[in-house]
Amino acid sequence: MALMPTPVETRIIRSAATGPEPCNTLAFLRCLVPGLDVPVGNDEHVRSTLHFMTEFRIDGYQQSQFEWYKANTLVSATASLKFISTTTDLSFRMAVDVVEPDLRQHDGTLAFKVGLGAWMQDDAWFGGYEELVMTVSLTAYVLCFEPRAERPKPGTQRTPWAALVGDTITVSDVVKRRAAYKLAKAAAQAATHRDQTRC
Repeated sequence: MALMPTPVETRIIRSAATGPEPCNTLAFLRCLVPGLDVPVGNDEHVRSTLHFMTEFRIDGYQQSQFEWYKANTLVSATASLKFISTTTDLSFRMAVDVVEPDLRQHDGTLAFKVGLGAWMQDDAWFGGYEELVMTVSLTAYVLCFEPRAERPKPGTQRTPWAALVGDTITVSDVVKRRAAYKLAKAAAQAATHRDQTRC
């Protein structure tokens, strides 16, 4: 399924985090994605994918550092299905197969791909219809780096175009610091290996 063009309304709560480095922000996200059409067939297993954007965007995001953000942004998400109840004595299955985060390269917006599976016996749901309309409820935690000293009020959204306050840490500073740390660690390991070889 193609990416939905409009971000879904998202509840966002940010709080400070102390790692793992370089992460300094923990964000809680919750959203409802209504009006999902899932095609159903008589006694057939059907799979479909819902691809949508949230209103969450990494603050201070720099497109040139996309691969770094991708490697250092951690997402834990779960989804559930909500739809109209019906009464039937026939068998059915309806489940979320997978929830996959998708960081958008152009602006640092977080999207998700939710894979759905369905099987229905003899049109168990709403007999005579060829699709089922439901809502997906998604909850996620995002651990990321945002180069800001101040925090927004809960529920508000910051953008990469907002003015910086004071001399805060930048992504390039963190990238350089991590690179220096990796070089120093590699040198220490090489020195230890040389010492062990001599023995």
